[in-house]
Amino acid sequence: MWIINSRSGLCVNTRYVIRIFLQDTPDSTLVSAVLAGDDRLCVLERYSDHKEAMSATQHVHWAMEANLDVIDMPDSTYYYEERQVKDARTKRRGGS
Repeated sequence: MWIINSRSGLCVNTRYVIRIFLQDTPDSTLVSAVLAGDDRLCVLERYSDHKEAMSATQHVHWAMEANLDVIDMPDSTYYYEERQVKDARTKRRGGS
């Protein structure tokens, strides 16, 4: 099975993955993998909080159990979160 991250263009063959784990950082949670024959970590995706990263890891686990050929990592709100502008222009409505 292949794990694909369309945002960064990363493709990982699960045949060479030893383990997948979560790594907390001050501003986000990383879903990382350890590959066979490589000492470095491979970051699959960055998520805004631990709950969202755990959900994505479960999604990958279920896809591996279902023997799917390709899985795309779920999108992260870390990059695609809608931010509301909070300034005076958004509060004023009508009137003279």
